[in-house]
Amino acid sequence: MKRSVCLVVFAVLAFALCGAGSALVAARSGSGGRPAPERPALRIISLAPSVTEILFAVGAGGRIVGATDYCALPPQAASIPRLGGLIDPNFEAMLAVAPDLAVMPTSHADAARALASLGIPALIVDHASIGGIIESVESIGGAAGARPAAARLAAEIRARLERVERIARERPRVRALLCIDRPAGRIAEVCIAGKDGFYDALLALAGGRNVYEAAAPLFPLLGAESIVKLDPEVIIEFRAAAPAGESDAAVRSDWQSLRAVSAARAGRIYIFREPFMMIPGPRIAAIAERLLAAIHPEADAAQP
Repeated sequence: MKRSVCLVVFAVLAFALCGAGSALVAARSGSGGRPAPERPALRIISLAPSVTEILFAVGAGGRIVGATDYCALPPQAASIPRLGGLIDPNFEAMLAVAPDLAVMPTSHADAARALASLGIPALIVDHASIGGIIESVESIGGAAGARPAAARLAAEIRARLERVERIARERPRVRALLCIDRPAGRIAEVCIAGKDGFYDALLALAGGRNVYEAAAPLFPLLGAESIVKLDPEVIIEFRAAAPAGESDAAVRSDWQSLRAVSAARAGRIYIFREPFMMIPGPRIAAIAERLLAAIHPEADAAQP
């Protein structure tokens, strides 16, 4: 089961955090490519969970005629025809739904080239940074004929993120480790958020400092000894794919084997089970707010 901890993480987040775009696409957000088509798209295929969430958030979910196998949020997305994943895209299924626009993050350069050869234009968006995610709300909304709703949502996200940053600004930086769906019952092969990604930026925004400072890989696997050396003051766990019935108490108990770690001694282990915490989409501000509550629990209630 080596590396299995990160398979779900890779399947979802690689959509947003890898690769470069293509010069062959017909539309591109924020990267010097040709602007998105002026005529709103009526039949859209979404090639990332984050894109699907954004389309629903701006009121254009009804225009999605196909989505990836991993697009599970919001619940209404369950009824959308499936088009495969990042590694195994189903181009036949894409053609069958007759889209007039494909929307995807930069990791889908190969898919964009293939779709361009089939006459399907693509909008490529940046979901590897906070700024790129917010900008993509506006560009996706514009392409789907929902520009006013997208502008409102983007403004709300910016305001909430600015509030988080303001609250955290005057407080000390807390050394934080963010781990994602580690194996239950043991501290081994722990998949964590690395330095080069939007989670690192969110930790910083919320008053934390990522204890893992190497530039790569994006999601390192660490053992207990490495975590002891890093000595985080706060450990934040995303456990959306945890075993059914697992309790928070059991998760915290696992960390008691690492009493040399400051977070374990202080009992500062925070667990988040909401699936959206793993999606760089329209709820990016909600992720930041939850991180703030974990890193500076005294601050959130003290500020308007």
